[in-house]
Amino acid sequence: MNDGFHAQCIGKGKKIKAFNVIDDNSQESLYRELDYSIYAKEAVFLFYHLIKRLG
Repeated sequence: MNDGFHAQCIGKGKKIKAFNVIDDNSQESLYRELDYSIYAKEAVFLFYHLIKRLG
């Protein structure tokens, strides 16, 4: 799995962040989230959820 955090500045200087999880083998997007802030607790919870779901 490949994960990535990306940030982009939008109007009035606010940054929006993207969190993407992509399967390295199939290049399938497993999860994508856009928000003004993404906390580590959320990312860890997501990884555990994906592991349970996909094995």
